[in-house]
Amino acid sequence: MKFSLSFALKSFVISAAAAGMFTGCGPSDGLADLASGKAAYEAGDFKRAEKLLAKSLEDVPGRTDTLVYMALAKLALADLDGAENAISAASNYSADDVDVKLLAAQIAWHKKDYSKAEKLYKEVSDNLSNDAAIRSQAWCGRGVVATTCDEPDMARIAFLTAIRLDRKNAAAWYNLGILYRDAFGYLEAALENLNIYVRLDTDATPRMAKVQRTVIPGLQDSIRRALAERPGASKRNSAASASALSSAESAFRKGEYKTAASKY
Repeated sequence: MKFSLSFALKSFVISAAAAGMFTGCGPSDGLADLASGKAAYEAGDFKRAEKLLAKSLEDVPGRTDTLVYMALAKLALADLDGAENAISAASNYSADDVDVKLLAAQIAWHKKDYSKAEKLYKEVSDNLSNDAAIRSQAWCGRGVVATTCDEPDMARIAFLTAIRLDRKNAAAWYNLGILYRDAFGYLEAALENLNIYVRLDTDATPRMAKVQRTVIPGLQDSIRRALAERPGASKRNSAASASALSSAESAFRKGEYKTAASKY
């Protein structure tokens, strides 16, 4: 039986790799540390995640997902410069990766580089080849930047666009609700948006708990106070109001417009 040179080389590489696996002499691929680092990050142990991911990067410096998780861990530890360095390195290897761009934009926002954040979010939101859900995330990010920069009208458009693209984008509903409350004073609309947000945030985040326990009850109280403070609120008579409305509609149909106006 004849063997080609390429087959012999492949066989040697496979045999050598297997030997290294069993003897412990082969170079590490960093995957075990990456998996442990991811698990530590998801568990909220950001210090341990940082150490494990650093070990993984020593073995394979250019792995994008390791760099992304390193950026996330450092961001959670409030090491903004470290997070920026990690995501910049990831960008060098995967410049068109939307997850990398979105995280880079988020880090730029945290560093108060709002023009960079807007630029990166816009690149993702305006790229029609991206999935609607991804573009929705980017539009939501643009809304957060606009809110921070005191541009409520632009923020409102951005959040509504995010919701149009993905009605399950919980962050967009939340931010639009807060914007309606704080920038526009639309309390009923804010309450509606935040109730939708609570239904969508299935992860039961601390933010969701705060909205349920504090923000929504506060809005309900504000709405009740606003209704009670309206002129004539203390003299309301729903039965008399319904009767007057019925009389007004009847007069309007008969062409008795002055009577209808007075009843209205």
